[in-house]
Amino acid sequence: MVQPPKMSPYRFACMALLCQLLPAIADNRAFPRASAAMQRAIARKEVAGVVTLVVNRERVLHMGMDGYADVARKRPFTPDSLFWIASMTKPVTGTAILMLQDEGKLDTGDLVEKYLPEFAGLKTPLGMPAHLMIQQIMTHTSGLGEASGPAAQQARTLADLVPIWISAPMQYEPGT
Repeated sequence: MVQPPKMSPYRFACMALLCQLLPAIADNRAFPRASAAMQRAIARKEVAGVVTLVVNRERVLHMGMDGYADVARKRPFTPDSLFWIASMTKPVTGTAILMLQDEGKLDTGDLVEKYLPEFAGLKTPLGMPAHLMIQQIMTHTSGLGEASGPAAQQARTLADLVPIWISAPMQYEPGT
């Protein structure tokens, strides 16, 4: 299992300080349509509340907090609110993969089977070897079947999920 890099106390302190300063340095009027769109989603009860952040390389352009972090207690979102982020693991994982690529430890053009040998036997819907690339997994163009059902719900590690993916029929040809 790959361990995440250790964060220096200095870097952690800087990030914590940035979280506290964001409301002061963000121009919350710069993206009025962002807040309006979030308010509509809250009104439709699609979400209880949201935090939006728009940045570029130089600065924070917008930070908005709409709705509630805790609806029952009517507690609004704050810059340090903790909440479930669901599919936000995808950009975090993507960033980690691209950092590994920058360090020369992998390439998004590498075959998945280089790192997970079980994928070497995977067949496409046409019966051809799948030879999935990391970039296809990252961009949802792999055609890989869903890891679903009771076994997937009980899975706790990548090693638990790989056999489920391998046994599921591919949904479409890789790259499409």
